[in-house]
Amino acid sequence: MVSLALATAAGVTAGLGLFLIVTGARRADRSSDRRAATAAAPKKGSSRSWAVQIALGVVTGLTLLLLTGWPVGAMLAAALASRLPAAFGGRLEQTTHIARVEAIATWAGQLRDMLVAGSGIMETIEVTASLSPRPIRPEVQRLAVGMRGGQLVPALRRFASEVGDPMAHLVAGSLIAASTEHVGHLGDLLGTLAARTREQAAMRLRVEADRRPVRTQARLIMVTTLLCVVGLFAFDRPLVEAYDSAAGQGVLALIGGMFLGAFVLLARMGRAEANVGFVLAEAGS
Repeated sequence: MVSLALATAAGVTAGLGLFLIVTGARRADRSSDRRAATAAAPKKGSSRSWAVQIALGVVTGLTLLLLTGWPVGAMLAAALASRLPAAFGGRLEQTTHIARVEAIATWAGQLRDMLVAGSGIMETIEVTASLSPRPIRPEVQRLAVGMRGGQLVPALRRFASEVGDPMAHLVAGSLIAASTEHVGHLGDLLGTLAARTREQAAMRLRVEADRRPVRTQARLIMVTTLLCVVGLFAFDRPLVEAYDSAAGQGVLALIGGMFLGAFVLLARMGRAEANVGFVLAEAGS
């Protein structure tokens, strides 16, 4: 009877886990599609990240299922392990994002200097393609290639979508307005945008510093809890044998669900919110 209950629970939890994995992957793909019309590289990075998380979760869950025979525990371990890369890798992602914001400010300053010197918009973009800051250089180079043949406006829209930052949309929008209408003092406008973008980068650095202790505490709680569980298995196995029954699995689901919910809330407190601002319509829309 207990074996039948465990088999039923294993089937239900495995099906639920597969549903959550597929739903999460589809949501990530839709989010990536909205963020960029032609951002093939970010999609690859996002897909690779999801693949790592899914693989880590599946391996961890199967390993625990084989060692303990706990289907609920396996699903909880899989869910927790799949979030480890996101929990411990947020700092690098945020640092990269801030570097891109600073690069936008530097590029806007380069555009301003050349436009003040009397260069045209297309000539200015062409020249800065090889001089632009490294974090956004591939996007600027694709912009320089895409604008040839009178395709400046669609290319600027694609550039803004690829960079994916509101300040990039503002810079691209200023260049579009200058190329389609009479806009005076474009150099001054770009200079102002460069200064505002640097202020944005400095503000995000301060926010990142404020959120870092919260993330550290969340990781410490997570690691301490995992070490306690491993210690119980290694040194006091009789204490956890109560979870071998179907009723024990139900209690484990309740305890584990509360822990995962608390961890998600802690992780959300330490994660920077997406920056919302001016966004250009994509090319062709």
